[in-house]
Amino acid sequence: MNNSLDFSWKNQLFSPIIIATSFLNAYFLSQPILLFVGIYFLLLLGYKKQIVLIILGIFCSLFLLLRAYSDPLPQVSSPEETITTEIKVYNDTIKINGDLVSFTGKIDNWNADVQYQVTSKKEKESWQQRKNWNKELQVTGDFLPVEGQRNLHGFDAKWFVFSNHKLPTFRIEQIKSKRPLRGFDNLRQGRAFSIDWVQNNFSSKITTYIHSLLFGYKDTNFQEVKEIYSSAGILHLFTISGMHVYLFYGWIFYLLRRTRLTFNTFGIFFFLFIAFSIILFGQSVSVWRAALMYSLRLVFHEIDIHLSRLDRFSIVLFLLLLLDPKTLLQFSGILSLWMSWVILLRENHPKGQKQRLLQSQEITLLAAPLLMYMFFEIPLLGGLLTALSIPLFSQFILPLLVTTCFLKIIGLSENILEMLLEKVIMVFEQLLHLTQNFVLTTGQPPLILTIFSLIAGIYIYQNWRRRWLFLPTFFLIVFQLLSLETSIAFVDVGQGDSIVIQTPLKHEVYIIDTGGRVNFFQEDWKSREYRTNAEYTLIPYLKGEGVKKVDGLFLTHGDMDHMGDAQKLIEEFDVKALYLGKGSLQSSNIKKLLKKLLKNTC
Repeated sequence: MNNSLDFSWKNQLFSPIIIATSFLNAYFLSQPILLFVGIYFLLLLGYKKQIVLIILGIFCSLFLLLRAYSDPLPQVSSPEETITTEIKVYNDTIKINGDLVSFTGKIDNWNADVQYQVTSKKEKESWQQRKNWNKELQVTGDFLPVEGQRNLHGFDAKWFVFSNHKLPTFRIEQIKSKRPLRGFDNLRQGRAFSIDWVQNNFSSKITTYIHSLLFGYKDTNFQEVKEIYSSAGILHLFTISGMHVYLFYGWIFYLLRRTRLTFNTFGIFFFLFIAFSIILFGQSVSVWRAALMYSLRLVFHEIDIHLSRLDRFSIVLFLLLLLDPKTLLQFSGILSLWMSWVILLRENHPKGQKQRLLQSQEITLLAAPLLMYMFFEIPLLGGLLTALSIPLFSQFILPLLVTTCFLKIIGLSENILEMLLEKVIMVFEQLLHLTQNFVLTTGQPPLILTIFSLIAGIYIYQNWRRRWLFLPTFFLIVFQLLSLETSIAFVDVGQGDSIVIQTPLKHEVYIIDTGGRVNFFQEDWKSREYRTNAEYTLIPYLKGEGVKKVDGLFLTHGDMDHMGDAQKLIEEFDVKALYLGKGSLQSSNIKKLLKKLLKNTC
């Protein structure tokens, strides 16, 4: 006799969660269309006479709305008004860039990004020992002004602060006193100690991979890795996959099973390990999702309740929204959960390399409209590289990273595994560099068309007509190309404007000046690594407009605030011709630029 509990309404829990998330985000965004989506699914369940699911949907909606309503962001003091306050330092988030220290902290029970400019090399070295900063600081300082979106397709700081449910960035002017944190505030100490230990014992390259893959810690050194993997379309291996979390849980669970102990004996220990690992791995959305999915699968298996993967995913989504109601307003949350849901639409795991390659490409096509809207481009080899890279990471790089850490702990300071690992990583990065030309800049489609394309892709996928999965993305790309307007845009690049001229169908694109940052000499320990202004302003604008080539770049003169970012623009786009103002060839800045010009620029 089978005593297991099996639900007859398989894959039905997703409908109540869709209702709840629609009402929740309608509340946050004041969007009536989301309210209508929730009502539509309620009526659909009513038509199917699914009374239990209707009640569950209403209950979940009320619970999430109450959670969101009870936790509003407070109004802070006027920007740049000096105040005295206490800040609890999350020491596992400390990052040092030259003389600038940044970290996430807690101010009056609210999270905020914090900045502090050190005044000496000795003070900087003190901050580099993160484990020593498990403290509460009494400080004077001010909240920085929060800017809205300065340019079309550009970064919106107001939206970032709102969607991440944080106070504005706080700038410390003076640290008046310190005291150690106690109790649960010490939970981050283990991660901070691990980050310090890795940084002190490994090369820069290995450190970056261990920090990002094992601990979810990404500082300025990660920027180079980010650019390489992002252009290849496999950055999600570091950010949204949660792959390493599943691997660690699988290894630990296998070892515990090999002890021949029952689950009742080691279960509490294992769940405590999962709770600790969430903090150790960085508490990102992907880590929480992976930990909750693994825990639910394990619990339901042990108590003999059979829920489908999609039903378990629905429960996890509800729990994530309880933890942070704004999860689906964040890019990382949207991508992580969308990709996970798409994978779960196929109940059976693909068998064989050919099927894995096919599924990976299908998932890439299903995510393509979202990538177009968020990043304005599609990596054409993303699906193929994902299928090839996952075995490399899960079966080689991650195990070697863990093994080399273990060998270092037991005293083998120099081991062949570490040298082999660094060589493999460097070769792999060089190979990924070859894929940079296989990125299609598409522009940012309208939100309503993006949503329509995502729904259309899911419909095609569910109805087994997968050879037509390219159609929604193809439709969006064609729509972006059909702009018949001539436009002249003044792009705010910081210390001035860049002028972008586009003819119909983007047949010709001309740019006047790029902007740039004026750098001043500083001592080595104070020097910061900067991204160019263009990476936040001009380049996102051009990619959001779907620009792939620049027919002419005009530089009015050689001052850095007019042409300092020209080199970065030339690296990102195919610039056909460079036009210089009269007398510009006498400028040392122009001379340096001309030495670095690509061969296809005249």
